[in-house]
Formats: sequence, structure tokens, C-alpha cells
Amino acid sequence: MKIAVIGGTGMVGSATVTEAAGRGHEVVSASRSGRHAEGAAQDVTLTLTDTQAVVDLVNGSDATVITVSAGRGEPAQPVIDAHRALIAAAPTGRLIVVGGAGSLLTPDGTRLVDTPGSPRSTSPRPWPSPRSSTSTARPAAP
Repeated sequence: MKIAVIGGTGMVGSATVTEAAGRGHEVVSASRSGRHAEGAAQDVTLTLTDTQAVVDLVNGSDATVITVSAGRGEPAQPVIDAHRALIAAAPTGRLIVVGGAGSLLTPDGTRLVDTPGSPRSTSPRPWPSPRSSTSTARPAAP
């Protein structure tokens, strides 16, 4: 299977590339830098805001995983706008977007995962504060 990973050199993307390649898939890593991602058969330079290039990559792959986030301290709006543009472009390929609510804030500054409506089925323990010295990764289920 040919799998494209957009954000392939980032934290989640590089792990996705490694895992997919380790399972025998042909992996194309796409990133702003075009830097090599360990395990990728091909590395390409791409930005999520280049909608046509993203559509072409999605449609030319068996599956595409988007692992792009706004980044620490960066505004989320450009990433939101890029996703909206991609939805409007309606690529025909399989597309998976990997994201998390751990860094999302409500208008009053509360982390989304700390709101009453946030699903807790896979996280029975409280998540650590991003300001703490401990990892902000979701705790493993017991």
C-alpha cells in the first residue's frame, strides 16, 4: 500500500512513517522542509496550505495521513483554513487526519479535554497540565 504522511518529519508524523514502513508499506513523507524521514521511500516538500498539491498527493496514494498541527505557540487558524480548503477541494483518495484535543483551548482558556463533555472512555485518569514538568501525553489505560 502506498501511504503518504503529511507532516512526516514531525513528532507524530515521523512515528507514523516508521510504523507504516515497518509494516511493509511504501511511504511518502511530505513536509515543509522535505527533509528525510526515517523509513520513507520518498520525501517531498509540501505545505498543507498548498491545497492542489495536497489533493494531488492524496489522490495519488492509497491512503494519506495528515499529522500537521499549528505548533507550540503558533496560531491554529492557518491549519484550520488549510483543512477547510482541503474539504472544499474534495479529494477522492482515503484521508485520515490525526489530531488531538490535548492542546485545544475553549474561549475561556480551559483545555478542551478538561471540559465536562470530553470523552473519558480511554482516559480514566486526569491529564497532566501542559505547564507541568511531566509529559503531556495521554496516560495509558490501566
